[in-house]
Formats: sequence, C-alpha cells, structure tokens
Amino acid sequence: MSPTPSYTGPATPALAGEVLSLFHPMRPFGATTLTYEERALERIRIGSLRFTGWTFAGGSVRVLRSQGHCAGHVIVHLRDCGVLHLSDEGNGPCGAMADADQLKIQTVLGAVARLFEEGEAALLTDGHTFAVRRGAEVVSYLDGLLEQATALQEAALGLTSRGVDAPWSRPTLRNPAPVPSRPGHGDRRSRDASAGS
Repeated sequence: MSPTPSYTGPATPALAGEVLSLFHPMRPFGATTLTYEERALERIRIGSLRFTGWTFAGGSVRVLRSQGHCAGHVIVHLRDCGVLHLSDEGNGPCGAMADADQLKIQTVLGAVARLFEEGEAALLTDGHTFAVRRGAEVVSYLDGLLEQATALQEAALGLTSRGVDAPWSRPTLRNPAPVPSRPGHGDRRSRDASAGS
C-alpha cells in the first residue's frame, strides 16, 4: 500500500484518484432508488462483534447503525478492501448535535478499535480529518478519543462537585401514587396494636 495520503490543498483530479484508490477492489453494482432505512434491519456479525444495519453486494458493503453523533448516524465497513469509514463518530469525545448520545459514541469507538485489533479492518477514514489511519495507529487514535471522553467527564465532575449544590444532577425520588398500607399488612402500628391486645 502507498503511504498515508495527506490532504492540504484544494481537491484535484489527482486527489480524487488517490482517494478512490483506497477503495479497491471496486465492483460497482446496480443503481438503487431505495434508502437503506427502507430495507429490513439485519443482524451483522464482524469478528466477535455484533451490529445491526444493512448489507449490500453480498455482504461486502456493511452499513452499521451507530447513532452516537446524531440519530440515524451510520458507519460503513467495506469488507473486501478493509476500509472502515467512521463518518462523524470520531469528531471528538462529546457530540455537539442536539440528539448526540455520548455513550453510543464511546461504544462505537471501542467496537471499531476491537475490529482493528481482530484484523477485521485495515484502514480507517472519517468525515473530518481527511486522514487515513492503519493498524495500531487506529487503535491508539481511538483509545485517545476514549481517554478524552474520560478526561472530559472528570473535568465536568470537578466543576460540579466543588462544594456546589447541584440539585439538577440528582433525581427526585418519590412515589407518584403511594398506596396506603392496610391494617395487618405490613403496617407496623397495626402489628404493634394487635400484639398488645
């Protein structure tokens, strides 16, 4: 394989050729007019991991539901050429979208790291850095994002737990419809009264 391309200038035909070379072998198949969400959801196993999503071209294209960056978000695994496209899940440890789910972001980052550790993917691309990462570099990169998430959580706790009462962070516990106890059924006063007679 060629060295990791770096993209610093404007898009050119040569750049397009370099990017497309990452996805070889390419076997184009028929045009489609359906979105993948219109297809039945599939269970997809890659190595030791289980995902849900959709497969195309005999399973060589796997669209995996991740939904951390935002609702409906997906990542794509191209089995034959070993590319895993992380889309926007790797933007950082904390999703900025209104419907972002930090737990899902962190879960998918860990799952993708596992795919690389198991040799189920060889190249990682994403939607923002324009970097192509390989092998151990991928695992280190993803571990770094997970470490950032942990550090961010620790910093947030530090800001909210410095002797400052934070009632918004504590759930209010109350029974919305308390059931009064019946005499003789767990009511201590009833038991005490009946014991004294």
